[in-house]
Amino acid sequence: MIVTFSCRVSKIAEDIMSEQDENCASTDDSEEGAKICKMLEQAAEPEVMMAGLTSEQMISFSSYQAKQKEARQNEVAKKVENALEVAGLSSRDVTPFLKVRVTGLAHKISATKTINKEGLITIWNPTEKQKADLVEGQVYIATGLLPSAHCTNILYLHARGSSTMWKPLASAQAADFQPFFTPRKAVELSLIGEVPLASEFDIAGVVLHVGDVYLCSNQKRQWLFLTDGSKFISASQSTDQDDCLLAVSFSCSSASDDGAFFSYALSGNTVGYLRLWSLFQ
Repeated sequence: MIVTFSCRVSKIAEDIMSEQDENCASTDDSEEGAKICKMLEQAAEPEVMMAGLTSEQMISFSSYQAKQKEARQNEVAKKVENALEVAGLSSRDVTPFLKVRVTGLAHKISATKTINKEGLITIWNPTEKQKADLVEGQVYIATGLLPSAHCTNILYLHARGSSTMWKPLASAQAADFQPFFTPRKAVELSLIGEVPLASEFDIAGVVLHVGDVYLCSNQKRQWLFLTDGSKFISASQSTDQDDCLLAVSFSCSSASDDGAFFSYALSGNTVGYLRLWSLFQ
């Protein structure tokens, strides 16, 4: 339904634009800008005629073009709004959410060695205070969380913003726990081995190749390969140096209507990525 409707709306917009572009008679013909538009349409060499216009005529013509553009946009908006109503999509309830990655804390004087359990909390309808106050590396006491799923060492929880309380723990109290936070930083490919497994990092480099989109386990995926010019020395041939290469996998649900994540035209461009996950070393 979504694909069909999207095509329908796109077709409506194309029809409107073609109708408006056919001639310049959709507004008052007595306007000087409209007269100039008609003359340009009929001229054998409109570029030459444009060069001979006075500044006052250019202002009138530009003003007329702006009115034409606004009229087309308004018409498109009306047609799209009508199409949304016909398709039953005139009103959509979109619920904003905020995802917070958290980890449990281990007390310094604890006699038993514990493995910090990680969690992913989805806050539906987060409050403005939560969006502004939640800071990486801060310790909080959170209440009002509900479990939604469990996978290995990761807990998945959710809550409503208005029913969830996030109280920052005082610095003196936070000092009683084992260190848990390593700030994310930009790394060079030659030092990628120093990034802990399953940790986030930032990087900038030149895109060498953009792969094709393919399906795998109900997901659309695409590989992108980049380098930042870093060199690594082979263990077997210490005199040989090669450029480091990073392969990044992007994925989304196969139900998404989006096309490729990245166009092939991205090759050769310098890009920066934040919050990539290190999965292999």
